[in-house]
Amino acid sequence: MALTRNKLYAFMGVGCGVGATWLIYNYKSYNLNDGLTLCLVKNVTGIPCPSCGSTRAVEALIHGNIIESVLWNPFGLLLTSLLVILPVWLLLDLSRRSDSLFNFYFWVETMLKQKKYAIPAIALATANWIWNIYKGL
Repeated sequence: MALTRNKLYAFMGVGCGVGATWLIYNYKSYNLNDGLTLCLVKNVTGIPCPSCGSTRAVEALIHGNIIESVLWNPFGLLLTSLLVILPVWLLLDLSRRSDSLFNFYFWVETMLKQKKYAIPAIALATANWIWNIYKGL
């Protein structure tokens, strides 16, 4: 089944909506050291996944704690950027009847299929995973 523009935009819109709702809901209960985790990998294996700490990183960033955010998980910066940029880009594409986000998605997907981009991306994710394990997330 091919990914259509509407399916991609619906998926991204729902993802951004869920992420924003989660952050708004938890904004006032800002407690990064409560030890709770939603990570299925960590809950089952006891080992953090490469993205463990991303929610806490985004929460720290929202509260202006940039260094703390990066220390939790650098992927939090990427997630925060996506939560800000994607809804705006989606709305602009929908209002202009444009496919720029759809085309960009497939361009990134095509780039990541090439070894010269895939290997560094995998290496970064692996390094982040090792760091998460090392710091005992």
